[in-house]
Amino acid sequence: MANLPFRSFNDDGFYPFSKTGEVSELGMPVMYMIGEEREPEIEAALTYKSLNPRIHLSVIPFAGHLVHRERPDLHSETLARFFQRSHAAQMVTLV
Repeated sequence: MANLPFRSFNDDGFYPFSKTGEVSELGMPVMYMIGEEREPEIEAALTYKSLNPRIHLSVIPFAGHLVHRERPDLHSETLARFFQRSHAAQMVTLV
């Protein structure tokens, strides 16, 4: 089998933080939702949040990578609140 450039997200150093500079330039609110069972993803989310205060972080308990499948009710509730707050903040900014 050929030496493929793909790596497992379980490998140390998997997240290419050196290539995430563009998240600091995002001007809109962003929700980064992750399951608590995925430590590399939590580490990545904390890094992204440190690069941009518009990135909101939600760590969902008792979930792994597929939060929307493992905890659908909590996933939906978290997104709904994020959208409500983002919309309310946008309305305050427009007034």
